[in-house]
Amino acid sequence: MKTLDDITDADRSRVGGKAYNCALLKHAGFPVPDGIVVPADATAADIAELPQHRWFRAVPGDTLFAVRSSGVAEDSAGDSFAGVHDTELNVERAHLVEAVLKCRRSADTEQSRAYRAARHLSHDEARIAVFVQGMVPALRSGVAFTVNPVTGADEVVVNSIAGLGEALVSGHVNPDQERLA
Repeated sequence: MKTLDDITDADRSRVGGKAYNCALLKHAGFPVPDGIVVPADATAADIAELPQHRWFRAVPGDTLFAVRSSGVAEDSAGDSFAGVHDTELNVERAHLVEAVLKCRRSADTEQSRAYRAARHLSHDEARIAVFVQGMVPALRSGVAFTVNPVTGADEVVVNSIAGLGEALVSGHVNPDQERLA
């Protein structure tokens, strides 16, 4: 298990794209909520020990958590996996292990297999690390694309909604959209 502060370039293949990129942002001084990563090669015994990790000692007992997939092929130069793997929000400490296992199992869903097949990705790239962060109050949530996902144009597109982004990433709402040149 590694915290965002402990992640280095050498960890990318174990912690997955989402956790690695969040660690890079945090190292660069951006206000990324701290978190701990269950690496893709963690065993069931490792996961069972997660709630006892030293990182949780500094987290208030009533904290709710975001338990997020961080696949080794996610958020790469060519593949995003946006909305493909599970994320569990508002998870109580007592349910962390269950939520981590659910995220890991999402690598083997029909949706995940279809995405990998369409992108010609091997089963080896189905490995998922899991990134656990304390929940933060969300005024707005969004997704930023560096290439327009509809037209393919070389422009930054930000889709956002008020509050948590669950409905946004699952496609259940029409987001506010802004294009940045």
